[in-house]
Amino acid sequence: MLRKILYLLILAFIGAGIYMYYQYNKPHATLGEPNMKVNAASLVEEFTNSEENAMIKYVGTADKMLVTQIEGTISEIKKEGEQTIIFLDSGNPISSVSCTLDKKEQLSGNYQAGSSIILKGLVTGILGDVIIDRCVIVNK
Repeated sequence: MLRKILYLLILAFIGAGIYMYYQYNKPHATLGEPNMKVNAASLVEEFTNSEENAMIKYVGTADKMLVTQIEGTISEIKKEGEQTIIFLDSGNPISSVSCTLDKKEQLSGNYQAGSSIILKGLVTGILGDVIIDRCVIVNK
């Protein structure tokens, strides 16, 4: 009897491990059409004036993330490991917009500091800069 319980426990742990592996490696859903469009200066201004209202407007809820399309001028491009982060000029010397490209997105050589770009992604908040994750380039 004890041996059967032990086998069932081992089988349950193996099943849970397989389930966790597939959930962890599950691909993200595609972003789809943007819920709103904004330029970098306006986005930073909204977060600077009222972070709470901007979070409600741009972030959404845990079950329904809002996709934001943002247009701006590149002030800096950083490579951190495999991630590419594009900083957009907001006209604010203290804060800019930080767009982390999706892992599958590749930045072509056409983009450099001073180039105009349109991106879409998920706004996650503000930490000095307005943070946008999973960005994809709209105007390729």
